[in-house]
Amino acid sequence: MTKEQRIFYVGLKKLDQLDRIKEERNLTYGELKQVDDIKAVLFGTVRSYGIDLAKTMTKKYRLPSDCFADLCQDMAIIFFEKYRDYDPTRTTPTTYFVRYFKQVISEYLMKNIHKLSQYDAANVLKIRRAVAAYEEQGVQWTEEMLANKTGLSLRVVRSTLYYAYASNYAPIEEACELKSRIKTPEESLAEKESQEALIHALKEHTTEEELDYFLLRVNLNGPKELPYEKIAEMKNVSVREAKRKVNSCITHINQDRRLVEQFSVKTYKTYQNTLRIQPDTASILEEQFADCFSEGTL
Repeated sequence: MTKEQRIFYVGLKKLDQLDRIKEERNLTYGELKQVDDIKAVLFGTVRSYGIDLAKTMTKKYRLPSDCFADLCQDMAIIFFEKYRDYDPTRTTPTTYFVRYFKQVISEYLMKNIHKLSQYDAANVLKIRRAVAAYEEQGVQWTEEMLANKTGLSLRVVRSTLYYAYASNYAPIEEACELKSRIKTPEESLAEKESQEALIHALKEHTTEEELDYFLLRVNLNGPKELPYEKIAEMKNVSVREAKRKVNSCITHINQDRRLVEQFSVKTYKTYQNTLRIQPDTASILEEQFADCFSEGTL
């Protein structure tokens, strides 16, 4: 086993123990904190790999300076959805999670760079399956053959081939799970209710200064969020201070009960857990995990 596999092995064992305790009684504050710390250490075993993978897959594109923070958050979310399915005795953490991280990065690029719709992404998958089927049989395919096999028009096949092969687009994985960009009436109503909840939280829980920084970051009149560097320049403060102001506002609005009920807070809380543990604490826990494994105490 690698060091990362050993950390996962011991960490998952400890989480299983705490789960059994939770079935009998409520966990104490110390035990809850221990759960958070263990999860943070487990994510730490693949975090650097995920960031390096993101840099490799996005190096051809001009992206905002804070895109890797967003990608790290998205990778943390999918990590905490999947980590209990990982078996450290079978493979390394990076080998297991790489496909999920690639999915996150690909979806980020499609949403922010390529602007592919659900229809486009589904067509890419159809074309790729048809090409794979012909190549397995050793058949040299043509655009007309792909059109017949997929049921798509020749024009759509040609444009899709351009998307998928002529361009240097990132791999389109799990594309069928992408939501359509055209809102249904139900989605429009939910969006309106969400906006009302957010406005209420902003008015009730933030200071005028925090709200000012937050609105600059959101950049309502622009196509994307305003970089922290630009906010810092406009406010004549450091980048660190600009981030602190925005994060303070976000923290306060997440304390609003109505907002918690309106939105799924799993995303925020999951990512929040990855930030609680300090680097020195992480190192200590890693050493303790390794010691436990070597001593066979679990």
